[in-house]
Formats: sequence, C-alpha cells, structure tokens
Amino acid sequence: MHYLPNLLNHNNFFLHLASLSPNPQSSASLTKKIDRFLYRGTCALQSLLAMEHSLKESEKLGLEYIEQLKFDSKNRVPFACSELFLAYAQIPATLSSIVIMQNQLLRLISDITGQGKNIPKSMNDAFKKGIEILEFDEQINDLLNNYWNNGGKYIREVRNVNEHFDALVDYTFFEFKNNVGTVLIFLPDNPETKSPKNFVYKSEKNAIYTLYDGIKAINELLNSICEIKEIPKGQFQPSIIVNQVAELNANKEKTLGVFISVEEIKDGMRGLHTMELKQKGILDNGQPELEFRKLKTDKELK
Repeated sequence: MHYLPNLLNHNNFFLHLASLSPNPQSSASLTKKIDRFLYRGTCALQSLLAMEHSLKESEKLGLEYIEQLKFDSKNRVPFACSELFLAYAQIPATLSSIVIMQNQLLRLISDITGQGKNIPKSMNDAFKKGIEILEFDEQINDLLNNYWNNGGKYIREVRNVNEHFDALVDYTFFEFKNNVGTVLIFLPDNPETKSPKNFVYKSEKNAIYTLYDGIKAINELLNSICEIKEIPKGQFQPSIIVNQVAELNANKEKTLGVFISVEEIKDGMRGLHTMELKQKGILDNGQPELEFRKLKTDKELK
C-alpha cells in the first residue's frame, strides 16, 4: 500500500488518477509512477495533519498564560514550546514531498498525454532549459508556466533554503485576537536570495497554509491536464502491493500480504477494513491457488 485511499478521496486530491491505476489498460510503468506520486501526496497530506495537530496543542499551551502576556500592536509575542517541534518537523518533510512530486509530475504528464521528449530529472531543470523544448502542446505549456510562476518555483526555493542554508522556524509567534490564540510560523518572501540575513516577511506567509497551497496547486494542475485529455475522476480503493513473495510453489496455505485500513472511529471503537492475500495451495497446472478475502479480528471470531 503506497497511499491512503480514504485520505485522498476525502480531500478530493488526484482523483483523475484513480481511473488510471489500477487499470488493465494502463501500462505497468504508468501504474508504478502513479503509485509513487500518490505516496508522496499522501505523505504531504499526513504531514499537514500532524502540523495542524501540533499547532493546536501549542495554542492550548499559550492560552494557559494569556492573562500574564503583554502583546505588541499586532497582538503577538515571539513564541516557542516543546509541542511545536512536531510542526517544525513537518516543514522539511512536506517541502521535500512536494518538490519530489514536482519532479515526478513531468513524466506523469508525458505518459498521460502522450506528449513530451527528453524530460529532465527535475521541474526546476525543465524551466531553466525552457519548458517549450519538452514538446508539450501550447495549452499544457501555459498550465505548467502558470503553476511554476504562481507558487511552484517558490516552494522549490523554500525547500532549497531549508535543506542547504537555514531552518525556517525563526519567525514563530503567538497571536491573540478576538479571544482566539493562534500560533504563526512565517516563511520568507524572498527565499531566492538564499541569505537568511536578507529575508523579509512582509507578506506574512503562514507556513501551514503555504504548504497546503503548494500541494493543492499540483492537484489543480493535474486536474486541468486530465480534463483536457477527458480522463474522468474516480475513487481510490484499498489495495495490497506485494513485492517480496517467495515459495509460491509450496503446496501449503500461506499469507502473502495483509492490508488493514481504519475506516472510522465511532464511540471509541475502530471500524476496520482488513484484506488478506493468501495462497491456498497449488492447482493441477502447477500454478499457485490465490485467494483475496476480508478478515475479521480475532476478537470478532470468538
């Protein structure tokens, strides 16, 4: 399992790809590219959920001392707490996932559209060389240019700052307005300078919203291209990926893989969807006899 189907479905992310993989008409190469792309998308969304949780817990701590704090004209104070480090850890993780998705996207677009030649390893290299030389049609070039110039390039530059030059956590504040406490982590307006002493923060780019917009923009770009090619949306389904199966010729029952999905939590109880890929034995033609079945928990069977 390389991605969480329920998470992608609930957030309406990359649903056009659900109609392409798994699909008997799709090549194994395309299916693998989609799986890897959705893995990074799921990682980014999971990181944002963890970041949101961390910020909320940090805000609760700040409110414990609200009557003692003296705020500036913006109703803010510089802020730090141990709970924030979960949010801090998600910034490089999310940036990395989004940039990898950028780099995977060009090859994915090429497979989906049947266009494109000499695709470079990164989207950044593609724009340095000139996106036109990749031989996508004008409509797709316009969509790619719009994406890159309206946030895609910024995400790449912020990732480079975080990875090679400086942490992006210096501008963290606790804000108290209208009886609501909010933790703000600001990203620099001009990461292209690659010099922390020259960073400015006039736009007050809130990290969690900027990162969410970063993955949302990739989703919108992919949606637009799939709609041009008349690829319908679908819904992702639970799946098992088994890459390390051995001894299929053994004439005995064997579990080849297990998939467990927490579908919901209601009244403290987990609703589980569990599937087992199982070898039951060997058929008369010498091929393994396989079975895909739903499992109940051991407690449910008693």
